[in-house]
Amino acid sequence: MLSQLRYIDLSNNQLHGDLLISLFDNCTQLSYVDLSNNWFTGFIPPEIGNRLPNLEHLLLYLNQLGGTIPDSLSNSTQMVEIDLENNFFSGKLPSNILNHMPSLRILHLSYNKFSSDDFNSNLEPFFSSIANLTHLEELELAGNNLGGELPSKLGHFKVNLTQIYLQDNFIYGVIPSIIANLSNLMTLNLSNNHLNGTIPLELILLPNLQRLWLSNTCYVVKFHPLLMC
Repeated sequence: MLSQLRYIDLSNNQLHGDLLISLFDNCTQLSYVDLSNNWFTGFIPPEIGNRLPNLEHLLLYLNQLGGTIPDSLSNSTQMVEIDLENNFFSGKLPSNILNHMPSLRILHLSYNKFSSDDFNSNLEPFFSSIANLTHLEELELAGNNLGGELPSKLGHFKVNLTQIYLQDNFIYGVIPSIIANLSNLMTLNLSNNHLNGTIPLELILLPNLQRLWLSNTCYVVKFHPLLMC
């Protein structure tokens, strides 16, 4: 009946209830789903990626959803934007599906209950999964209590990142100097973590950096004199 439907926006409506896969019956052409800022509960239907192979935008932020991100989303290979912020999603960061989304541009997962690998101590597998996402511009993982170190090869990634939000986590160690290779970076927020060491001098090599947050780290962070305005 809705086989030609491509766009659905039900955001900001105070809608209640579980997300049922029947909502998307026969909507195989659907590319844009915005159910944000409602009161949806339950979880993302496990078969959503099988039912919506042409999905490009999935916006579910500001709801009451939980559970894990379904593996079937790896079938949505044209995905451009995923925004699941401010819910109750849990489990490991979705490294397993990101390798199948070469066009992904926006990934917003902040303020959920995700964890990193190896009992929330290793961020390397997740960052490796986005290393070849050449269109990725916005990465937001704030407020998940993620543990682990920022990988030293971060600057070698082929991504086109302009925004990185990693605040309000348990990330520790140093800021890798190779981050200066992310030449399009405009915003970097690492506040409220467990960082230590010296802020890399290489940060001044970021030609487009406009906003840098490093407040409330648990250790004294040393400033290089050349970083002081």
